[in-house]
Amino acid sequence: MKVDFTKELGDFKHLNCINLGPVLSNVYTYELTKAYYKKINAAAVRLHDVPLFNPGMRLVDIHQIFSNFDADENDERNYYFEQTDDYLKECIDLGMEICYRLGESIEHSPKKYFAHPPKDFAKWARICSHIVAHYNDGWANGFHWNIKYWIVWCEPNEWKLWSGTAEEYFELYKVTATLLKKEHPEIKIGGPAWGGGANAPDKMEAFIRYCSENKLPLDVFTWNQYHTLVPFMLNSAQLFKDMAVKYGYPDAELQIGEWHYVNRSWRAIKTPETGPDVMDPIYGMLGIESAAYTTSVMMGFEDTPLSKAFFYTGNTGCFGMLDKDRNPTKLYYALEAYGTLMRYPRRVFAEPDQLSPQLQHDLASQKGDCMILAGKNNAGDGAILVSYMFSIDIEFQIEIPGLDNYDVQVRVVDSAKNMDNAVYSKRGNILTIRKPSYCAIYLIELTVK
Repeated sequence: MKVDFTKELGDFKHLNCINLGPVLSNVYTYELTKAYYKKINAAAVRLHDVPLFNPGMRLVDIHQIFSNFDADENDERNYYFEQTDDYLKECIDLGMEICYRLGESIEHSPKKYFAHPPKDFAKWARICSHIVAHYNDGWANGFHWNIKYWIVWCEPNEWKLWSGTAEEYFELYKVTATLLKKEHPEIKIGGPAWGGGANAPDKMEAFIRYCSENKLPLDVFTWNQYHTLVPFMLNSAQLFKDMAVKYGYPDAELQIGEWHYVNRSWRAIKTPETGPDVMDPIYGMLGIESAAYTTSVMMGFEDTPLSKAFFYTGNTGCFGMLDKDRNPTKLYYALEAYGTLMRYPRRVFAEPDQLSPQLQHDLASQKGDCMILAGKNNAGDGAILVSYMFSIDIEFQIEIPGLDNYDVQVRVVDSAKNMDNAVYSKRGNILTIRKPSYCAIYLIELTVK
């Protein structure tokens, strides 16, 4: 591999975004998760499923803020903002940009209580407009936070989130986006946050065709995607970029609202007999394979048309970065390594391994290969992130012109280590590291002597 810190390629896009902020409902968990959030250095946060991770609190969702739909939506006394105010402030204080999902959290209960089309679309849109006004225009003793991104609902193709039809969602988007753009022209409005968007691109196309035919505002074209293959994740962005151009939205931002490594069926994740296997430290959803996938995908996103990609989630459980006991997992350390690279914001030239024909053949059935990304800061210090998503024991080298001018630290996340110092050798401009026989992530920091 080659890295040249004299060849700058512009600034990183900072696509290390996250779903959910630090837990607010428990002071111990709050202090712990806040410390972890500082280390992962997320650029933005998407507010979806917030009440699920903060039991007993009224947060974010429309019915949590405006609980009596029959009340007067123009009377500020019918809104409850206080806890959501505090939650958003914590996120903003951590330096995360807010992406506010207007809608409801997923409901896993046998009966669905709020995952239904509103009984009055126009009134629902006016409620949303008042929420925007509270956070951006100071309405109802509010703020001037200039929250830019507002997404209408989440996964209207998921029965736990939307009991209506796709056409009903399209109509809700039409009414809401039209009103919000009229009353708050400065914000960016988006949808449809379709679940598995790249698995069913025809559904995404039906939505954007509807927007085009009705001349609707669409500032953000967004979908959710859970997968295991790095190339699939990276290629989906160009697919939807081409679609946006085709239907007259060339400037629409592309955002993945949720993504995570999921190598099991949804049923297997939730079945008592197979559920524990999800937590396997190697193959599980928080294990080293997932960590290498997450790092590789984030690195690859930098060269796609994406503007934001929100990892799901920053909290606990098999979709989080912490285990059920709030301990950091391999996945957390992957996010920390990437967040550290983003503290070196100016991207520089980095060329990956030139794999031998035999190694390429050996990797043909695997889920990824080698990714590399490098950056520098204003002081001239640099960082290199390398992700290997294959199980072959190899020695790799990085050629870095002027290597002798730096002090070097190499840290590794693998099946045995968690951002611990790694053994390496240095000879001339060549840095040599031996990768163990499974997935691994390397963070190399270089400080000018």
